[in-house]
Amino acid sequence: MELSIVSTAGQKKFDIQWIECNTPTGNLVIQPGHVPMIVSLLERQPIVFCFMSGAQETITPAHAIMHVLRTSVLLLINE
Repeated sequence: MELSIVSTAGQKKFDIQWIECNTPTGNLVIQPGHVPMIVSLLERQPIVFCFMSGAQETITPAHAIMHVLRTSVLLLINE
């Protein structure tokens, strides 16, 4: 699954297995094939994603919106 992170600093793309985040309605884990949606994420909460190698990375943006499609995730962040 492709993860694109877009911010004022630029754009980065990664191949990931899953992404986990917190929304106003609860915690989400997104994997390939997930139902498409657009969701606002909680402010200053960690977003964790797992690379294909199994390594994980965490980012904690001030504000974020996530657009999920079946094979990709677009993460718009305001650092």
